[in-house]
Amino acid sequence: MILHFKRALFFTSILVIVFIYTFFAAAPTAVNGSFGPAALPQADPPLVRLVTEPVSGDVGDTFATQVYIDNIPEDPGLQGYSVTINFDGAILSLTEGDISFDLIWPSGTAFPMIDLDDNSLYFGQTPVGANSYPFGNNLMVATIEWTGVGAGVSPLDVNNSILLSNAFSGETYPDVVEMDGSVTVNYIEYLPVIIR
Repeated sequence: MILHFKRALFFTSILVIVFIYTFFAAAPTAVNGSFGPAALPQADPPLVRLVTEPVSGDVGDTFATQVYIDNIPEDPGLQGYSVTINFDGAILSLTEGDISFDLIWPSGTAFPMIDLDDNSLYFGQTPVGANSYPFGNNLMVATIEWTGVGAGVSPLDVNNSILLSNAFSGETYPDVVEMDGSVTVNYIEYLPVIIR
């Protein structure tokens, strides 16, 4: 009786191992299509990025930064966002009127938020009454018009980005990637011209 139980346990173990190998270990991986442990395809994490034109100029020039959000899945979409950009206030100047919100929500009413101090800009939007949300790549959410006021290189450091996947519960997308930028402002030195 014990011998039959050991044989049954042995054959059952072999069947389990064959089953696991067949459905998991021999499946092509999502990474390179080779055989090995199975992997589910992973979507790229959400990305907040800045595109500034021009990236260098002179004191008094204007520099336009467009803020984009990428890699937002269709379900649930982007249900709100907030972004902080740190900059050098001795090099770049900004007022609340220099910020425009470009993202068009398919439904609902969006309420913009702006908080600005000498070296930091916080802004965002959350729609109210929406039943559909933007998704995909190249979601241009805002345009910022900086003015060069001093010579040097000002970082445009993106941090503390919050992208809502559920505005009602406050759930956010994890692992948001942030791409920084910078602006170089040159001082033009005028030499006196002597006319004789």
